[in-house]
Amino acid sequence: MKKILFYSTSLLLIIFFVVVFDFILSNTMLNSKNCYIYQKHYYELKKNCAGKERFKKSFPSINIYTDKLGLRVSKKLIKKDNNKDNIFILGDSFTYGTGLKYKNTYVGYIEKKLKEYNIYNFGVSSYSPSVYLYKIHEALNLGINPKKIIISLDLSDVLDEAQRWDYDQIKHQVKTKKSEKNNHFKNDSFKQQNFKVINEFAALLNFNLRIFKSRIANTFRENEKTFKVKTSFQANFTYTKLNNLDDRFWQDKDLEKGVFKIKSVFQKIEDLSVERGFELYLVIYPWAETLEFGQEAFNWSKFGKELCSKKTCTLIDAIPEFENFKSKDVNWVNKLYFVNDVNFNKSGSKLLSEFIIKNISN
Repeated sequence: MKKILFYSTSLLLIIFFVVVFDFILSNTMLNSKNCYIYQKHYYELKKNCAGKERFKKSFPSINIYTDKLGLRVSKKLIKKDNNKDNIFILGDSFTYGTGLKYKNTYVGYIEKKLKEYNIYNFGVSSYSPSVYLYKIHEALNLGINPKKIIISLDLSDVLDEAQRWDYDQIKHQVKTKKSEKNNHFKNDSFKQQNFKVINEFAALLNFNLRIFKSRIANTFRENEKTFKVKTSFQANFTYTKLNNLDDRFWQDKDLEKGVFKIKSVFQKIEDLSVERGFELYLVIYPWAETLEFGQEAFNWSKFGKELCSKKTCTLIDAIPEFENFKSKDVNWVNKLYFVNDVNFNKSGSKLLSEFIIKNISN
């Protein structure tokens, strides 16, 4: 009985000291910045920021660094060379590199390979074409002129254009239609803020365990019917008939509104490319559900081709490249995407970067 009491007391003391130590570390050495500025109708990255970000509770935290323009960069800041041409890359979470170290984002891979260019990553989660146009004008007003602009059009842009973003070109003002503060990356809970070591260990364990379990399950699946791909309300319009879209998320004519706005805004970007003389590229890529369920209801590849039908624009349709990967690897989902999430992991990002580099270099 005394031994049990001794071991129990010792265990409780160890737990107590670990918790206290974690609390002290979390509020001193591990106390990190949030690199986002949240306003009522807009959000962006802070300038010259070094902080940490946890995409989800089950994801390990990653370091975030921004430059003097408020753009995500690597820890070892690559100084812009006035003798080099500039490439602007604009997109949302896939371009920003949600859940990834900067070097493992597709923009990070491009920057590593195309050292003859200055790379500007304007990607921020939940941004869409209206914000891209705003950001291009911001850069041009600062005297930063691109040689090439790469617009990465995401499936979620349709809803974001219909419901979220507007850009007033006369007032040069971009804002959300909703009164919101984007909380995607804010970890304000007491537990998240004060027990970072414990949370980091738990997230790392959970993250890798989910990958392992998912890979085992997919490797030994008997047939296609047992294979489950995460679906979403943002991207299911490519394989779901309009009348069957979830009206909790898709309001009246949102698909039509979103498509119309994307066309309108992209046309303005295209006109700007002619006026300023930069090369314009449009990149489209699939979510996992696009590869699994197809594009019969709304053909994203065809839409990209329609947007980029003029000689002033070059379409980079990466969907066939990803379909080819899928056809050769039974474990394609976990090789390209985070488990139970829509975003690319580092392998998916690398595949996209290689395809983009090949197309913009030709």
